[in-house]
Amino acid sequence: MRFMILTALVLITTSAAAQDATTDSTLGVNPSLRLESSPPPFGQAGTRYWGVLGGAAVALDADDNSTDYNAAITYHYFLLDDFEIIGELGGWYFAQDGNDAAGVNPGFTLRWHFLNRQSWTLYADTGIGLLLASDNVPATGTSFDFMPRAGGGVTFRLNNRGLRGYIGARWHHVSNAQINGADRNPDRNGVAIYAGVMFPF
Repeated sequence: MRFMILTALVLITTSAAAQDATTDSTLGVNPSLRLESSPPPFGQAGTRYWGVLGGAAVALDADDNSTDYNAAITYHYFLLDDFEIIGELGGWYFAQDGNDAAGVNPGFTLRWHFLNRQSWTLYADTGIGLLLASDNVPATGTSFDFMPRAGGGVTFRLNNRGLRGYIGARWHHVSNAQINGADRNPDRNGVAIYAGVMFPF
């Protein structure tokens, strides 16, 4: 009698396990992956993000009353732990003395997260971009310029699925590097404040 009861229990358990496996297979779910996997640690080599950012820059020269507004789409790839390269395609609006202008700004940035606490990081970065504008920037300059930048900021975790926010400040520079002569190279130096969001993929 006991043997029959034990045999029945084994058959019921085996049947239930087989039914679970069949259900998972039908739904296209691997039983070993039922629990949602955690995202990799932020800053891990090989991880990727895309993002958006926006910001504004004010000129440091007291005689320059311009304000430059920026929005961009970004791509982030961690070449090494805590070290990323960022590709950026930005748009600018230059509210400046003389004629206002709009421009497109492809560029790249190298960013080092020198302090990484996972829930937040501190970083330093540097990079350069090209500017193709609808009018001269500054107003007495040219419509083709270079835009180097350097600065730092902080990133912070927004949720447990890898969404990340960041805020930073950087040196903002616009000039044509004298490609049209020293007399056609007025430059603009300013301070830019920006914020963005990074989405893992």
